[in-house]
Amino acid sequence: MDSHTHESDERLDRFVKWLARHGFDHEGAWYSSSVRVRVFPDCQGFGFVASRSIEHGQVILAVPEKLLMSTRTARACNEVQQVVAALARLGSSALSDLELLNVHLVLERLRGAASFWHEYIDMLPRFYSLLAAFDEHELGVVPEDGVAAAFVALARSNRAQVTASFERIRRAFELAFRGSSEPSRQLTFELYLWAHCTVLSRTCHVPFDTVGALVPFGDFLNHEAIEPSSIVSTASASDGSTERQSRMPRLNQATGMYEFYAHRTFHEGEQVFVCYASSDNLHLLEFYGFALENNPYERVPITLPEPYEMDPSARTETAPPSRGNRHRDRRHPQPDAKPTRVRPVEPSNTTAMRRAAEAAMHLSDIFVYSNGPSFQALCALRIRAMDESELRRKLQWRALQGEEISERNEALVRAFLSRFNDTQRAILQAAHDAIVKHDATNPTGGVIDKRAVARIWLAGQLAVLDKLSRWLNGEDDSQVNEEHSDEQQDDDGTHDDGDDDGDDDDEDDEEYDDDDSE
Repeated sequence: MDSHTHESDERLDRFVKWLARHGFDHEGAWYSSSVRVRVFPDCQGFGFVASRSIEHGQVILAVPEKLLMSTRTARACNEVQQVVAALARLGSSALSDLELLNVHLVLERLRGAASFWHEYIDMLPRFYSLLAAFDEHELGVVPEDGVAAAFVALARSNRAQVTASFERIRRAFELAFRGSSEPSRQLTFELYLWAHCTVLSRTCHVPFDTVGALVPFGDFLNHEAIEPSSIVSTASASDGSTERQSRMPRLNQATGMYEFYAHRTFHEGEQVFVCYASSDNLHLLEFYGFALENNPYERVPITLPEPYEMDPSARTETAPPSRGNRHRDRRHPQPDAKPTRVRPVEPSNTTAMRRAAEAAMHLSDIFVYSNGPSFQALCALRIRAMDESELRRKLQWRALQGEEISERNEALVRAFLSRFNDTQRAILQAAHDAIVKHDATNPTGGVIDKRAVARIWLAGQLAVLDKLSRWLNGEDDSQVNEEHSDEQQDDDGTHDDGDDDGDDDDEDDEEYDDDDSE
């Protein structure tokens, strides 16, 4: 057993004992006898495995509400209130729920062993791969071109928000704890970024605030994607609302327990998962810090071209000769003859073109998925490819119904998608190959770093474009995606711990039964 594994065992043992001291009675509902904790050394993390078959909808485990870290416990903390008061004296804006929980977690970590949650905080990862955690050097592995630019832009935006939040809170710390040798001197950007990534990636939904709550032990449950075809339909509740059956973790007000449910059947020896979100990899990286290989929800965004850009052959023409050259002998050009000019052809009916562009503006799902372009992407591209004759006949309404407008129009759409595919594949492949080449000569020793998650994201984008190639060649008989949404839905309220969650179980991994907590 190596030192890292031994350290993990010791931390887990202390954590389990802490849980037992604070209400984790295995005879009660907190911890089902159907699961046990397993250490995953290669992933530097923990998870649950089934000790027997678990049926869909069964409670996996339940955590006492008093162990949760939330904005409720933050507001009850005197030091947090000192920071809130200092912000008010500085004339700064009030803390958001996210910032409030960030500050709460920072202060509890700074307390060390004196914190009620010390054993839990000791179990948390020290490093994350959320987009906000990427610095400029680390972002250098992803090109700022084409669809890849969205990765870089979102990472920079996220980091800028964290930086701005930190600067406000740092000033408040200095004012609140002036003369103290404790938190004021120890608040660093690295510590605040860690707290931010922890809260963003690990909180679970609670009804009393927007950011959610940290649920000790519940965040051992790792993520798996649910195939779109297997998503459980909604059912009507007694109050007339709808909710997903047996899938959403929730705070049970009647029992005072935070309960996690099996979203599918798990067999003995199988790792037990929940689904954090039915989302593409960029969303998973932004909020959870990992990317999935073979993510069924992966997608590539399409930047809609201007209407006149859909037909490159019509964009340029040779300029007519000037009046001064009209009567010259074309067989013997004069020395002073000017070279032929090439100029873009702008649409003559700009109003009609503008209407075509506007007709597609409300279409938001402009993506390529694993089975081809979305329904709305095809609608928008067909509208952008319309000529003036088609516009005058108002055929855009046919396009909005998913119908082809004309053979010419459809050829332009497919030609654009082919050009788009070729261009983006070249950009993404070059970046992907560069990471693979670098990592082949600079192994990380099993450490999951940001280059790895960037490579997985790039590979996912390339996989979708490969599918687009087959779709364009008529090799994929899948139907066009008709029901995708831009909004990312958290199917479960659970967030990732930054581990690589898709690895198979190792027979040599350490196991902890529920009996260990007795």
